[in-house]
Amino acid sequence: MVWDFLSWYQPTGIMSTSTTVRYGLIAGILMSLVLFLPYFLWGKKFDFNLGEALAYSAIFLSLAGSILLGIRSRRKKEFEGTIPFKIAFRTGMTITISAAIFVYFSVYLFLEFKGTEWLSSYYEHKVLQLHEKFPDKAVFEEKLATLNNDFAQNSADYLNVNSQALMIFFIVLLFGAVISLASAAIQQRD
Repeated sequence: MVWDFLSWYQPTGIMSTSTTVRYGLIAGILMSLVLFLPYFLWGKKFDFNLGEALAYSAIFLSLAGSILLGIRSRRKKEFEGTIPFKIAFRTGMTITISAAIFVYFSVYLFLEFKGTEWLSSYYEHKVLQLHEKFPDKAVFEEKLATLNNDFAQNSADYLNVNSQALMIFFIVLLFGAVISLASAAIQQRD
């Protein structure tokens, strides 16, 4: 079958699917709120540097909390105090995949409706950053030309909603895999 390569991943047990997906959706909702709410609250005055820091922090904290709580809940309810590493890792990855799918769709929808506005704000932010970083007019003009060239050459990628959403999806998967490994190792104890 086509999905046989995912056979290692199949969650098992009483609470596995519904509870882990619920924890994943909670993490996805939290991530999406922190990703987009500041942009809607501050509009053009949105600080992209702060937004990036908030986004990575939200991804890490919401996944860490959801994965730890999800594995802990499953360890207590299903395994009475001790959970095998493989099952704990599967639980963490189920939570991660659920969260990543939710975030993928929220980023996709956001960029579908606000993508060009967001990109123009991001471009203005980059120009302002260059102006602050390089006060010498000749150096600034050179860096601005490089930035404009980069935007011109990669405009298809910047404007491709699917590739932007997939990038965030894979970032969430990467964070979640690392957190799932660490959480599975920690949660094996009594």
